[in-house]
Amino acid sequence: MTSTPPDPAHPELTPCPGCGKLMHQRSLQCLQCGFRPDLANYQELLGSLGTISSILIGFGLSGVVTLATTDSEKMNSPLLYWVEGMWVLASFLLLAVLVLGEFLRRTEPDEILLVAGSREQDRYGRRCMLLLCVFIAALFLVALGLVLLAFNLHPGVGAVTIVGLLLACGFSWYWLTT
Repeated sequence: MTSTPPDPAHPELTPCPGCGKLMHQRSLQCLQCGFRPDLANYQELLGSLGTISSILIGFGLSGVVTLATTDSEKMNSPLLYWVEGMWVLASFLLLAVLVLGEFLRRTEPDEILLVAGSREQDRYGRRCMLLLCVFIAALFLVALGLVLLAFNLHPGVGAVTIVGLLLACGFSWYWLTT
């Protein structure tokens, strides 16, 4: 691989670490070889987390409102108070992921994407992974709330919910590891 020397007339162009061809310093991807700077991948992750979080917040809060306004003897179960509490907590965690992820995405390191120092990239990456962990914890709370809600309806529904949750987790694990 031969690296194309920087062009003094265009100082914003720099050699791609993947193929050596010139690309813009703030490019999200090299048009020649497809190389993507780590920061571009982190920004894409943050955008996805924000979108999914906003959807789950809406579903979680509508579920809490539905449970709170339903007038039924079965709805006065202490188990449902736990469900509501878990969904409210999960909604707040997802809201934090949404807001902090967007803040982090908009305050990318002042350096250019392609040549940002490894210290800035490491810090940015750690923050992204922390938000991902909070997101996963919130998903766990949502899933646990669904299981408790299902068992409150009927033990058979609860059992089917657990089987579905285990299948979803198994499929996700398989997909992520292959």
